[in-house]
Amino acid sequence: MSLPIPPSTTPSTPTASNPLSLRSSSQRRDLWAEAFEKLSPEERQILTKEPRKEPLVIIEDVIGLVEKRSRDYQNAGWKIRRRGSKSDVNVRDGAVKVLKSVISFKDLIASGVAHDPSGYASSVWSVVSLGLQLVKNDLDTLEAVFESAFFLSDLLARFASIDRNFRDRILDDTPDFENTIVNVYWAILVYSAEITKQSRKNIPNRKQESAEVKEAVATIIGRLDQANSALERIETTTLTNEEHQILRWLSNIDYSRLSEQALARREPNSGTWFLDSLEFGDWKASVHTLLWLYGPSGCGKTVLSSIIIENLDDWRELEPHNFLAYWFVTFSDHRTLRIENLVASLIRQLCAAAKSLPRSLRDLWLQHNAAGSRPNTRILIKTLNSILSEFKNVGQNAFIVIDALDEVPNAKFQQYDSASTQDGQPSERRDLLDLIIELNKRHANLHLLITSRGEDDICESFRESKAIKIEDSVAGDLELYVNNAVTKMIEREKWKGKWKAQMKARIIGQDEKRFRWAYLQVQALSDCVDFDQIENALETIPESLEATYAKVLSWIPPRNAEKARFMLLLIAHSFKPLSLADVASAASLPEPDDVLNICTSTFVSAAKASAFRLGAGKDSSDQVVRLDHFSVKEYLVSNSIKESAASYFYKSEQLAHLILGEALVSFLIQYHQLNSHLNLSYSRDPFLKYSIKHWSRHARTGQTCEIQSLTTGASRPKPDNSTLVAERESLEDRTHNLFRFEFSAAYAAWTTSFRIEISGAWYMAGQQPSTWPPMNAPFPPLSCASSLGLNTHVEKLLDDGADIDARSILDGSWLGPSFPYFDDARGILTAVQLAACEGHVDVSSKLLDKGATVTPNDLEFIAAHGQSSLDKILQLILEKRPRLWIDESLVISLLSNRNIGISDALAFLLSTSKNIAIDRTAIVKATKCSDTSEVLAMLLNYCKNPLKLDNAIVTLKIELSPDQVKLLFNCPKIVAGIEERGWMYRMSLRQAAFLGSTDSEYFALMSKYGAGIGAEELKEVVRRQRENLALSKALLDHVGYNAIDETLLLAAAKNWSSICSDLMRYLLNHLERDLVITEQFLEDVANCKEAGTLQLMEYVLQHKPDEVEVTARAVVLAAERSHEVVVERMMRLLLGARGQAPEAVIKAVITRFDFYRPDRLEIVLKVMGPSVLITEEIMELARVSDEKQKTAELASEKSWTAILQDYRSKQAVKVVDRDD
Repeated sequence: MSLPIPPSTTPSTPTASNPLSLRSSSQRRDLWAEAFEKLSPEERQILTKEPRKEPLVIIEDVIGLVEKRSRDYQNAGWKIRRRGSKSDVNVRDGAVKVLKSVISFKDLIASGVAHDPSGYASSVWSVVSLGLQLVKNDLDTLEAVFESAFFLSDLLARFASIDRNFRDRILDDTPDFENTIVNVYWAILVYSAEITKQSRKNIPNRKQESAEVKEAVATIIGRLDQANSALERIETTTLTNEEHQILRWLSNIDYSRLSEQALARREPNSGTWFLDSLEFGDWKASVHTLLWLYGPSGCGKTVLSSIIIENLDDWRELEPHNFLAYWFVTFSDHRTLRIENLVASLIRQLCAAAKSLPRSLRDLWLQHNAAGSRPNTRILIKTLNSILSEFKNVGQNAFIVIDALDEVPNAKFQQYDSASTQDGQPSERRDLLDLIIELNKRHANLHLLITSRGEDDICESFRESKAIKIEDSVAGDLELYVNNAVTKMIEREKWKGKWKAQMKARIIGQDEKRFRWAYLQVQALSDCVDFDQIENALETIPESLEATYAKVLSWIPPRNAEKARFMLLLIAHSFKPLSLADVASAASLPEPDDVLNICTSTFVSAAKASAFRLGAGKDSSDQVVRLDHFSVKEYLVSNSIKESAASYFYKSEQLAHLILGEALVSFLIQYHQLNSHLNLSYSRDPFLKYSIKHWSRHARTGQTCEIQSLTTGASRPKPDNSTLVAERESLEDRTHNLFRFEFSAAYAAWTTSFRIEISGAWYMAGQQPSTWPPMNAPFPPLSCASSLGLNTHVEKLLDDGADIDARSILDGSWLGPSFPYFDDARGILTAVQLAACEGHVDVSSKLLDKGATVTPNDLEFIAAHGQSSLDKILQLILEKRPRLWIDESLVISLLSNRNIGISDALAFLLSTSKNIAIDRTAIVKATKCSDTSEVLAMLLNYCKNPLKLDNAIVTLKIELSPDQVKLLFNCPKIVAGIEERGWMYRMSLRQAAFLGSTDSEYFALMSKYGAGIGAEELKEVVRRQRENLALSKALLDHVGYNAIDETLLLAAAKNWSSICSDLMRYLLNHLERDLVITEQFLEDVANCKEAGTLQLMEYVLQHKPDEVEVTARAVVLAAERSHEVVVERMMRLLLGARGQAPEAVIKAVITRFDFYRPDRLEIVLKVMGPSVLITEEIMELARVSDEKQKTAELASEKSWTAILQDYRSKQAVKVVDRDD
């Protein structure tokens, strides 16, 4: 059966009567048929003679042939040249890419999204099959056909995806979008005809056949190159300002800094052993792939990760449907250790690369931004899964690289970003490993590459994944590094050239193959200043990295050893980056640089503080000090140091925190005794602020991890129990002094300063609520210890007779902005309330066991303001205080909690009590929770009696989401009249528009409850509509298209999403009344900044009355746009219409003082042409305006005057040319 020649199709084009006529969804253009009509008669005849097969049958044929050709040639190792690149590609790799494109297209066909009603796209695949059969065993021919087959299959798959996803969101600066696709399809069909033509020839001479095929393919491949360029233009969309704002809100961590720093350390040509490996190729090509690269600290994992990322980034330019995201974990930046930061950054990178924000992310922004909250880790992971699934649906892949996973802490007590440590928190690393495994299983289009040390828990998690031991393969890279490093050393110090060969041999010849070790040996040799030193250094090169560290520690003079040990402990275990001045102050050193001198550059280094925070100074005291490498921290708590000559410097993590807690408290007490007349927070001592905020965290962490180490059998070495007990008792005695009566002045000074440090920005600006007590209000020691989770101190204070039920007048400054102060009695808090609100389960349990009173009001306060482990806290209290009951007030309080997701705590309360009466207040509160839909569904399922909403939601003007509306309307227990439901439905339209809802069930409710929808709701929807036009179309169908008027069009012109142009075209195409066009309306249109304004302006100018002129003000307003291409197109519309004289327009642009954009004047002059007279009056206005701008210090590369003079000079040149 032959393919029929389709009837002639003509693309819709603007007409005089309707310059913006659009097809309806039922009039969708058949782009393949239009491309077919552009072929020559001979080409059409060639293609129509081919037998027609079902699309999926053709695809299966191509898959089989590609696999066969790959097997035929992969053993020979034959390679082809990649177009536009100097690198070769193995046939096997090329075949894998063809297969990926074919399978992607197959998925599109199977899901019914490949828009090819005439069947020409599917027939092209049979041409690929013909080409692969044609080449038989000729290598020369295979080179041309295999390359074009990959190129062609890639184009087909990508354009099938674009046809589905981009034709409904055309950007305004992508003109003739569908015509561009038609041209691409035409080039593909021309190629197909040529291959078919060659396949029919009977050429006995194999060389002649090869030459003709190669020549034909070479001719067509140029057309395919043009098609690929068109594809890249189509795929290059831009995110709107709002979308950029959403991404910045999601994550503002500079994820690329560490990668760039690592890449700067790369030696030329290093890492190629991995980039050229079969494992790397398979990882990129296969599905459900997780590749683990492991090795000890210092073996070059981070540099290799940066090399891989650079390679993937370059590769992505050739494979635009692949998206890259990465994350570098580093122990010295605590932000990189948190899963929520990692997931948020991955989401941001993937969305930015795809240039599109999914509905799920917009939903997050809508729920959390206005409330000032952040989505929790569970919600972020759900969003990431949603994005990866969306990628899969359109044939896109995600490549994620995570470096140094092992530096994520593997202990429950490690909490870096909060002011307190909550009980019952799982290991951060365990959670991350579980997430990685789950993502790998769930998403076939996800490619994960992880680097880490070979820790036991990581080995167990990745036991079924492909693993590569880096140490076994880096010998070549290590030799390259040593050769280059020694050569550079000798270039600086030529006298060392005598030992060049010996230096290389001694370092390269060792069994140790870690880059960190090699780097330290090169540094040691570089530091030698005479012959004897270099001879001795070569003879005593340590055999391992650990031996090197021990050697350096042994060189520290005994007089400095104690200070060095303390400073290394502090730097290694601090809860925030410390400056050189901080550490120097802690160790009582006069100069900050002494920190580096004593601890040596082997162990510590300093970096500009700007890499960690804003507003940093330039002197050395403000530089951030950190351990020079993760292997240093690993060594300081390892068996290696404990069993070496440097054992003096060994302290376990438990002991380190205990020692630091004691030192910081001693520092506070001593400082106050010497400076009792000063407020601690105003001190200039750089280390004092760290002591104020973090001594309690060190104390708590030391106590907690000490218990864990004794009960869990930690793998790291532990000191004797007697040593731990002694250190803990010493810490407890010293820190407990801070809470004792004789030190009450020091305690008061510390609590006051702690409040200021936490909420100092409000306090110093005088912005704290008037209801808050003074910062120096008394705060009972028991309440303080309870809120900080200091379990041992709570017990000591109780033993000393502290009043367990004493109440504190607590303000929001103590626990931060998420813990507001209340005027009523509930704002006067007990110790157990403070511990419970902070999630300290162990302290809460101790207080309850000691008889702490908990009233119903106290319990409600905890439910409303708990910040962690709230379900466990509520369960604990209700078990230990059985006389307390669960009632409606407790549920209402819980529903008021905005600090955390409350679904787990609510599930506990509802499952425990069977007699809670859910009222409308609870329903209203539930609509504002962070996990709204889950909480609302839970309440509605629990509700036993009919629930009359009346106008509760209407009165409060609560914006519901479509999901909430469906839950409420579909619940048989909800009693609400048509009017109330109509109000609720109208209040949900804003969110539905923002979320780009396409929910047919939600739309169906409009016919029943949408009677009150009018012009205001319609304007709000078209202004906020995102993603698609579904809701706007549904509303117009409901209210009638005569609602499209001037105000609605202006509202649509202010829509700044990617659908702005499509929305405007749709509205104008369905306009049923004449617009009232005035000069003011024209200026209002010009003042709109979004892309859809172009369509509206074009319509307005073509339909305005003759007496309405384009004012100079309209031109100026239009020139204030940010996008130069759109500005020029708007200028051509405005200046091409009947309006004021060009001179008046130029004067208006120049004299607008608050808009100094000379580059916009260039665009205006360019559009006006070369014949505008620039008078002296205009030049004088330009000079005066330029002077004003200088006075106002408004920067610009050019001035008005310079641009006008340049314009004049070009006019003069043209006059001379005409005279000649």
